[in-house]
Amino acid sequence: GDIHPDRSAGAKVSFDRSAPDLAHNSFYVTGYYQGEVTFGNGIHYTNSTQSGFFVARYNLNGALQWVSTNLVSLNGSASPLVSDIKILSNGNFVIAGSFGGDSLYIGGVLSYAGGSAGFLGFGVLFNSSGVAQNNFIFTPSSSGLTIDSEITGISIDNSDNIYFVGYFTGGINYRGTSYINMLGDYDIIMIKCNSSLQNIFSRRISLGTNTQVVGLNILVLQNGDYYLTGGSYGYDSLVFVTRTIYPNSQFTMSFMVKYNSASVEQWVIESGASIADICIDNNGNLLLTGTSGAGINFGSTPTAGSIFLASYSQSGNFN
Repeated sequence: GDIHPDRSAGAKVSFDRSAPDLAHNSFYVTGYYQGEVTFGNGIHYTNSTQSGFFVARYNLNGALQWVSTNLVSLNGSASPLVSDIKILSNGNFVIAGSFGGDSLYIGGVLSYAGGSAGFLGFGVLFNSSGVAQNNFIFTPSSSGLTIDSEITGISIDNSDNIYFVGYFTGGINYRGTSYINMLGDYDIIMIKCNSSLQNIFSRRISLGTNTQVVGLNILVLQNGDYYLTGGSYGYDSLVFVTRTIYPNSQFTMSFMVKYNSASVEQWVIESGASIADICIDNNGNLLLTGTSGAGINFGSTPTAGSIFLASYSQSGNFN
């Protein structure tokens, strides 16, 4: 099940994300490759002007079951990125990320014909055999527009509805809806789809000017409430409905914000740490992980710096 790039021919491979599928005794690994790469006993390749995505499925003993390489970007100089992967209850899975805004083939079909400077966010649904079923791609709202966009996080609820969170600047089209931001700021976009990746709704969250949101993640609860975590670099404040967060001396801000199932903001927690991920434990507590500088407080507990794991109640109280 090993993965071997032919480095003598300039091939390269990068691992981005992984996800367990314990219900089906397997796990998935995603990333990108360029040139000739051997996955298990099979050889997959792109030419020098292309970059390919891969999704590999292994059993729990590490034996390769299959690899899917049917996403290919025609911009070989801009490495594609898989930001997240999540598994549905039926064994289907969804990936999301971004690619350099040239042409993109999905399952051998030209799904985007190029014409953008910058990066375009995307999401793709696969069946349990690695065959693409449905997709969406952020396209420029006008020809030749320079944009920057990415889907950074995915969460799935008990009904296998799929939630995405990401960011954009410039102008993007998402399935017929245009979102415009020509001020150079980065706005958040949140999307909800059903288990077939058909759109249920999308919404834009603008947090102010001179801000660049980073590290966005989403967690959906059984009742449909959801949490967004992330951070920002900028000189101006992040303006939420229930709270305004002001930049610190390093002009960095991190946050956790709760929305109810109707997407109404409930509360916001500010943090000086860099939040990398959010999950829920068996007791229903929220777990945040990331990195922190010395002296950053969680509740009344200061940190010494480095990696942290913090627990909060679903009401936002530090445990």
